Amino acid sequence: MIEKLRNQERLSAEEENRIEKIIRICILSVLGAVICIILWGAFQHRTFGKLYYATIIILIAIVWFVQYVLSAILKHSLAGRTDEQVSAYLKAAGFELAAYAGLGWFLLAMNGNAIFGAVIYMIGVTAARKQKEIYYGTAGKEDEQDTEPGSPSSGEAGVTDVSEKEGDQSAAMVPDSLPSAADRLLREEKEPEDGSV
Repeated sequence: MIEKLRNQERLSAEEENRIEKIIRICILSVLGAVICIILWGAFQHRTFGKLYYATIIILIAIVWFVQYVLSAILKHSLAGRTDEQVSAYLKAAGFELAAYAGLGWFLLAMNGNAIFGAVIYMIGVTAARKQKEIYYGTAGKEDEQDTEPGSPSSGEAGVTDVSEKEGDQSAAMVPDSLPSAADRLLREEKEPEDGSV
């Protein structure tokens, strides 16, 4: 199955953006349904039964399926990717699945041990974000930019003098850890044109 997805032809940027918008609408609709169910139960002062728990689990599973499986099929997300990028995509999907399981635990438990579900969610999301950086090819590029001469973060003592670049006469100082608009433009130029998530 994965080899079949890798051998597909890449879509144009416009097609991928159109599919991405549809996927986002689907995900937001499902999340909206989850919020409506929770709010309805709270306003009706109803105890949450098996139907509530089953609905939450199914809706979270649908979000993950649409975001990773259906997205990979419709957008040809693995087409033309390296082995490292495919591995990173699959790891990100696994970590997100674990994160959603933690979120489900949090929503279903809602008592003293619900915090464990929240912790699992945070760990899963963080790990998935690192794998997505590898997939998109942005991992490690920030460190390379820090060492390049003339890069925005090559200022002294951990700050960059923006006034020299902008022509501004004020002594504006910006911490290196905050990205500038120039950093964003550089990052967008280096990212793949597909814009997939």
